[in-house]
Amino acid sequence: MPYVYYSDELNHYGVLGQKWGIRRYQNYDGTYTQAGLKRYNKSKEAYEKRRSEYKAIKKDRSSSSYDKKYAKAKMVEAKRQMNKDYKHLALDKKGDEGKVLYAQGKRITNNRNTTVMIAKLGSAASIGAEYAKRFGYIDTKTARTVQAASVGLTVISGMKGLLDEIPNSKLRAYYSHTSRY
Repeated sequence: MPYVYYSDELNHYGVLGQKWGIRRYQNYDGTYTQAGLKRYNKSKEAYEKRRSEYKAIKKDRSSSSYDKKYAKAKMVEAKRQMNKDYKHLALDKKGDEGKVLYAQGKRITNNRNTTVMIAKLGSAASIGAEYAKRFGYIDTKTARTVQAASVGLTVISGMKGLLDEIPNSKLRAYYSHTSRY
C-alpha cells in the first residue's frame, strides 16, 4: 500500500539543536547554566515590573476598576510564569540528585502498604484497648500503656512514609525527567 502524504500534517521532532540528554538550563551537578539563570531572572524581572505597575495603578484614584483588574491579572500571570520557571529548575536539580541515587544502586521502594498497615495496626490496638478496658478485661493503666504504644506506631508509620518518600521523589524525578521548556 503506498504512503499517502497530506500537506496538512504536522511533524514534531523536538527542539531544534537540542541533543538527547543534554540540558539547556542546568548542569548535571545542580548548578544553573547562564541560560537557565537568565531565563529565571527574566521572568522574575517581568513579575517585579508587573507588580510595580499594579501598585501604581492601585494607588491612582483616576484609574478605572477595569485597569486595576487587568493590571492585577497581568501581575498574577507573571508570577505564575516565574514560579513555573523556578519549578522547572528545581525539578532538574531533583532529577540530578535522583541520577546519583540511581548510580548508587537505589531504586524506588513501594512501602506504602507497609506504612498503612502499621498505622492501621496502631489504630486497631488503641480501639481494642478501649473496648478491653470498657468490658473489664484490662485495667486503666494497661489500656493507657497500649494506647500510648499505638500512638507511637502511628507516629513511626508517618515518619517511615516521609523517610521513604525523600529518595523516592528524587528517583521519580530522574525517571520522568524531560526538559519541559
